[in-house]
Amino acid sequence: MSAKQNQSVIIANDLRTGRSVYFTHDARWTDSFDKAQVLTDGQSEERLQAALLSEQNNLVIDPYLIEVSQAKSALQIRERIRVEGPSILKQHPLLTQDIGQGSRAA
Repeated sequence: MSAKQNQSVIIANDLRTGRSVYFTHDARWTDSFDKAQVLTDGQSEERLQAALLSEQNNLVIDPYLIEVSQAKSALQIRERIRVEGPSILKQHPLLTQDIGQGSRAA
């Protein structure tokens, strides 16, 4: 039986907008969580080093790995809020998505 590999996505903040952005398979940043590259343990560190170059080039700030489930959902509440936007939006449908920084439709 093989060991279960952890999955992760690289997240950062865009320096121009402040919004959450995600590293893609072609070494670009997107504000769409659905387009983020899902990494396995063996890929994570190498891809994070590539993402850190964007920080040196003043495109993003603070790139780091977040753990995601097999269904590509952020596991920690902090990252889930960054992906989906403020939880208040789900409770009050009259508020618009523009209030939050979420990058996935509510």
